[in-house]
Amino acid sequence: MRWFLALLGVLVGSAGSCQSAERMLLSGEDAFLVMPPKTVSNDMVMNWSLSPDGRFVLFEALDVKGKFSDLIHQMGKGDSQKGPGTLIKLYDSVKDEVTVVGKPGEEWNFSQTAWTVAPLALFATVTETVKTTATSSMVRRLVRIDLATKKSQVLSTCDRESLMSSTVAAAPKSALVVDVRSRLIDFNDASRKAEYTIVVYGADGREVSKSEFQSTDVLLFENQWESSGLRLLGSSRRREGKGMTASFALLEVPSGKIMTSTAEPAPYKPASPAPAPFIVQQLPAVISAESTKVGLTALWLVGTKPEPHNRALVAPDMDGQSVVTPDFGTIYYMDKSRLYNCEIVKVDKEMVLNAIDAAARTAALSRAKQVALAALLFATDNDDLMPSRDSFGDKLGPYLKDNSLLDGFVYTYSGGRLTDVADPSKTVLGYVDTNGGRCVAYVDGHVKFVKN
Repeated sequence: MRWFLALLGVLVGSAGSCQSAERMLLSGEDAFLVMPPKTVSNDMVMNWSLSPDGRFVLFEALDVKGKFSDLIHQMGKGDSQKGPGTLIKLYDSVKDEVTVVGKPGEEWNFSQTAWTVAPLALFATVTETVKTTATSSMVRRLVRIDLATKKSQVLSTCDRESLMSSTVAAAPKSALVVDVRSRLIDFNDASRKAEYTIVVYGADGREVSKSEFQSTDVLLFENQWESSGLRLLGSSRRREGKGMTASFALLEVPSGKIMTSTAEPAPYKPASPAPAPFIVQQLPAVISAESTKVGLTALWLVGTKPEPHNRALVAPDMDGQSVVTPDFGTIYYMDKSRLYNCEIVKVDKEMVLNAIDAAARTAALSRAKQVALAALLFATDNDDLMPSRDSFGDKLGPYLKDNSLLDGFVYTYSGGRLTDVADPSKTVLGYVDTNGGRCVAYVDGHVKFVKN
């Protein structure tokens, strides 16, 4: 019912200033409400990845122990042992909980993620500094994270400094993950030789197949797919005489078998995605306070057609990336290194249009009422003399809390004394046009909505 309360906020608020109205989006035949933001984590988030179904978020958080001022002081003194580390955490949106993955004492940085979809599973490459009494070294680990237990399982470990390249990726619509690692074993002016390791894992973390080989040319990881179910893992091309020779590494789906071929596979043609009901835009904004101007980046949802109310405000300021879940039901974004999400609720468009009309009508009635009361106060201070059409703006300004209330108010009364008005409750003072009609103010101070 949170969306209903947000919609109710539009009904009782001002169309010009109500924040709920800014969170309404009309896009074609659809209407959406962007709910207020919710903090996913108060940690300083460095990196994050959303699962294909939109339920989970894996993120890297700065592990700040104690007060931040103490941390800065320690780092300024060169006390790196007490500096911040990093933790890998998993957010479950269904349970609305954050869990640290990994073992106590592990300070991981993750660089790549691979999510399988059938079934859903999470793999990530993490970097860890292994310290000894004399030295420290960086290792690269491939980790599988159990989404049910939130426990991590290390599948492979290698010396990161010896790697030439590494990548991990999931096969689309399958339960396979491919880990490709390479290291340079010989390099000189005449030739270079690299050693490659390709390992295929199932969603449960078990090794399906493995291939190791050496190449005198660098294998370029391409991560492309054919409609036939073959994945182009990479290609190696080199010049021989007047021609070029090429070899290709392929993955067969769903068997997980790694194959090589000299025939170039057909180019990958991804299926066209379903049309989105809206797009996400980051637009610059400037807030001025006295002599200071602050530049912001506002986050908006924008409708697919040019029409009134075709954009909704997600956040007045943000930084970093933003991602919408596949069902278009939630948007995640960063602001000042914190991670937030907003629920996007699809509602009945007619209901929203009625709410917008009601909000505009309420605002117009309020505007007309305040101008009418200002006119009566002016008359009280001026021997019942009402202002004329030519001077009403200057005369009524001091009696209003905001002169912008006069914007849109059409003053129709010709002026004169109130005592000369035969029936003040039926004599029109002025009006404000709004959706479907106008809000009319009368000389006695009451207002009402009159349909067109």
